[in-house]
Amino acid sequence: MNLTLRPFSASDYPTLTALYNRCRPDAPITEAFLRHFDATHEDDLLVNLLAERRGETGDLEVARRLVGAVWAFRDQPGEPQVHLDVLLHPAEDANALALKLQAAHYAKAQGGRVIVTQNHTTNRPMLGLNETLGFVRQPAWITLKKVL
Repeated sequence: MNLTLRPFSASDYPTLTALYNRCRPDAPITEAFLRHFDATHEDDLLVNLLAERRGETGDLEVARRLVGAVWAFRDQPGEPQVHLDVLLHPAEDANALALKLQAAHYAKAQGGRVIVTQNHTTNRPMLGLNETLGFVRQPAWITLKKVL
């Protein structure tokens, strides 16, 4: 994997919010939403990591660019089911498998026996990757819309 994973810190919220909105422009979020999500899952959050790409710019100055994030949390402390959310910039699709496997390995090491993840219906590459990794589709609600 050409990415470096590092722990998330509170100073990362603005950058993470911008990354999320670049990755999912159809469903933008606010920094306040991310802070609320993390606060809501504070007791059951297993890992919150950021994926950075390091590159050279100018006179070999090293630049870091945030390209992804991983959250793993439980609905209830101690339960064997772990929810896994991987956010990765579309330009980094080649690293999706490695990032997902590393996150799943971490969840298993924390005692998870079942991993649940979500997938947007229009994100066919990630849906295919999830199915390749053995994730099975579950029944879901479908949103219907009618223009009046």
